[in-house]
Amino acid sequence: MGDDIFTDGGKLIKMEVDYSATVTEKLPICEKLAKEGKLDAALEILNSLEKSTRTGSDTHSNSRILVSIVKLCFEANNFNLLNEQIVTLTKRRSQIKQSITKMIQECCTYVDLIKDKEVQLKYIETLRTVTAGKIYVEVERARLTLKLAHMKEAEGKTEEAANILQELQVETFGSMDKKEKVELILEQMRLCLAKKDFVRTQIISKKIQTKYFDDKDVEEAKFKYYNLMIELDHNEDAYLNICKYYMAIYSSQSVKDDVKKRSSVLKNCVAYIILAPFDNEQSDLINRLKVDKTMSEIPHYLELLEKFTTWELIYWNVWEKNICSLLRDGNKTIETEAEPTGVFAHSEIGNKRWKDLRSRVVEHNIRVMAKYYSKITIKRMSNLLGLSIQETEEALSSLVVSKTIWAKIDRSVGVINFSMSKDPNEVLNDWSQSIDQLMHLVDLKKNPVEGFSAGLCDDSDIYNWEVLIIGPPDTLYEGGFFKAHLTFPKEYPLKPPKMRFLTEIWHPNIDKNGNVCISILHEPGDDRFGYEKASERWLPVHTVETILISVISMLADPNDESPANVDAAKEWRQNYQNFKRRVAQCVRKSQEMD
Repeated sequence: MGDDIFTDGGKLIKMEVDYSATVTEKLPICEKLAKEGKLDAALEILNSLEKSTRTGSDTHSNSRILVSIVKLCFEANNFNLLNEQIVTLTKRRSQIKQSITKMIQECCTYVDLIKDKEVQLKYIETLRTVTAGKIYVEVERARLTLKLAHMKEAEGKTEEAANILQELQVETFGSMDKKEKVELILEQMRLCLAKKDFVRTQIISKKIQTKYFDDKDVEEAKFKYYNLMIELDHNEDAYLNICKYYMAIYSSQSVKDDVKKRSSVLKNCVAYIILAPFDNEQSDLINRLKVDKTMSEIPHYLELLEKFTTWELIYWNVWEKNICSLLRDGNKTIETEAEPTGVFAHSEIGNKRWKDLRSRVVEHNIRVMAKYYSKITIKRMSNLLGLSIQETEEALSSLVVSKTIWAKIDRSVGVINFSMSKDPNEVLNDWSQSIDQLMHLVDLKKNPVEGFSAGLCDDSDIYNWEVLIIGPPDTLYEGGFFKAHLTFPKEYPLKPPKMRFLTEIWHPNIDKNGNVCISILHEPGDDRFGYEKASERWLPVHTVETILISVISMLADPNDESPANVDAAKEWRQNYQNFKRRVAQCVRKSQEMD
């Protein structure tokens, strides 16, 4: 009995009469009549039988008849009759949706077989008309619409093609495969871009969730999406976004495995990140790029990143001569740098980006001056920037408005002030923190803790401490006397101090310059790399005592999973005896020092 029940649009339909035997008998007869040129007679028999199967709710037989009707019309090359039959069959009362779906699916297979373009267009329009508003054939309608859009585009009617395709709300099609859905949306984006409708392209792009591209099997769609987004954001000069899109492309395994592809993508990442105005996100991204191991394959581009992450002035007139050929023509001496990115091509848009690059250099230089100067004359700043006084004021004003720096110009004397005046509450807070620092030191002197001692480097500077750590017993560092500097920021205790050993010491968590790298000395908040919990990082409740106890604990139990000195960590894991010898040498040297 289960074979007699069908679902039609969510509704159960029970077969009242089984016409399968009759249909099996009549179909060959009708096919023979059609081949003899008696198509009308064949259709008359089939239409009569179609009514019987429809009223008898025989879905399977009804589907066979509908498919046979359109097939006979197509084989007879009678496209006017085919269009007429399609419209008539879909409009009949109580038509079974499942049967209509089968018929439309059969009709769709004929589209590419029609050679006459005019006939083909009329046929597609007929199918689109009868499928409009019918959810059960929405996928077939979408495919037909895409075909029509491509035909219009081939005729040079790009705007019409975009308008036809964008009427589809593909994201609502529940019966369409996700991969096909994304491909259709990408085509909508491409055609909207082709007709310069940037706003609509941006809206359509949000219909795709980028996590979909995590699947390795959809890399082609991923590249197409990000290339379209790059083209879109070129219109707005959104350099930071473009860099992020190239980074997303770079994350693909196929790109990483191909030397030529990965170097090309990385060069574009560098070009756009140095073009992007400075902000927290830009700063984070440029530093992440700089530490990428693959950057060593394009050393001159790595030097560009280092220039923009070092607190030193960049003299444009000198620097331009060194980088102009690299960025605009390529460096033929290194294979991975031989091809230029095209970002700074010898064209109108390339020249504009070159001017933008100079603006970024000016902004970098102003930030450097704001870091090292409390005051500077505008004339001196103009000389350092290589700009006129008016251009200097405009560049400075732009950074102040964007809140990148704080500055005020005293025009009466031509002086720029980078020091923000403090209100009485801030002055009082600073004084309170200074007293707090002194009290910490007094407490340590009154109640010394075993294993270390502390004092001021200079009695006039309470922010710089000198500490002496005695190597903890039963460790490799036992018997050593290690001097270090503890430097407190003005924002202490909201921000952690920095600690650097002056005595040579070999340890996985102390870099080769002596800087200590442990969780308690890292700024509060979540670790963007996921190595540390927020609770393990700096908290305002920590004191000098807790810091030094953590350092002593670090000497006893190194963390080799997140090392500051990779060589020491590698030696600790793979050649422990050699590690012990290196540490013993450091201990002996510390004992010999005054």
